[in-house]
Amino acid sequence: MITAVFTRTDCLRKRISTFAAIALGSFVAFATAGVDARAELPESATARREKIRVLTYKAPDRIDIAVRVFEGKFGVDVELVHETDLSPATLAQAQGSAPFDFLLAHDTTLLERARLAGLTTPIASPDVLSSVRGQLLGPDGHWISTSMRARAFMVAKDRVAEPPRTYEDLAHPRWRGKVCMRSGAHPYNLALVGALIAHTGEMGAEDWLRGVKANLARKPTGGDRDQLRAVVDGVCDIALANTYYLSAPHTAQRVEEERAFAAKLAVILPTVPARDATHVNTSGIAILANSPSRRLANLFVTFLIDVETQALMSTVYGEYPVTPDDNMPALHRFGQLKPDPMSISRLTEHADQALALVQRVEFDAGPSH
Repeated sequence: MITAVFTRTDCLRKRISTFAAIALGSFVAFATAGVDARAELPESATARREKIRVLTYKAPDRIDIAVRVFEGKFGVDVELVHETDLSPATLAQAQGSAPFDFLLAHDTTLLERARLAGLTTPIASPDVLSSVRGQLLGPDGHWISTSMRARAFMVAKDRVAEPPRTYEDLAHPRWRGKVCMRSGAHPYNLALVGALIAHTGEMGAEDWLRGVKANLARKPTGGDRDQLRAVVDGVCDIALANTYYLSAPHTAQRVEEERAFAAKLAVILPTVPARDATHVNTSGIAILANSPSRRLANLFVTFLIDVETQALMSTVYGEYPVTPDDNMPALHRFGQLKPDPMSISRLTEHADQALALVQRVEFDAGPSH
């Protein structure tokens, strides 16, 4: 069931970006300067290193540097166990003889399903919960978003003079054969469809899916990065993708490709129906009900939401902070993000309905033309 275990060494070996290393160095200095971190730990932690175990549905290389800073600051080892096929049933099974302390996910649907299955416990820090945008919290504080990503349009600068400005525009016939997307059943796209269901109703969301399907240049394939390549290569003119593909430093092997992306792609932050706001999807974390290290678990959540850690994650991973005070100018080159104020919990409520719509319109079969 567990497909891979990533220690901090395994994860960091892959992070070879010079920019990321510089950012890490500066934040490690911040994290350790003049701080007696062990004073915040249980007495046993002063005698030996404690350990927390994290079951993650989020790629480890999108949390690894923050984990390393936490380990250095608090003297606590973090074991990341990556599972690519998680459900409440497999999660409950994983909580056997060696239970995990957290569930970390790249979308919040799994966190909400774990809550409904009785597998999570409320975060025991009112200050942490109150510091995050209200729409990014789970019911009764059972989970919390740790970062945001805008679902944006990546547009060919040299071929699109008047790009679409709303998600609804993407379904307009003027874009017939011009759009590239990954599978409609991917959590990022299901969250967007869920948002459209909440804003326009099921019929409105279905009409949108049918319109976008008709506008596809090819059958949905690959991930977000593949859609950007397709626009650069002239396969299509518009891709739907997360902003961090153009805002985060990645590995050295990708530098030339990302320079091409930056030179040839414009980023549009579209708006949801009837609101001057952009749809965001979020990563999140939940403390598991049978966590053997409940205090350390809450300490880890507090660390992730701390303003300096939020700045670190924005700098290294290119994701938006979940705190209302957003001073990340590197991310603002796409324009000031105004996140949809609708509760993320509503998106999780529509997840099954969104998947049913994607399957009903046979979105992943691609265009009929």
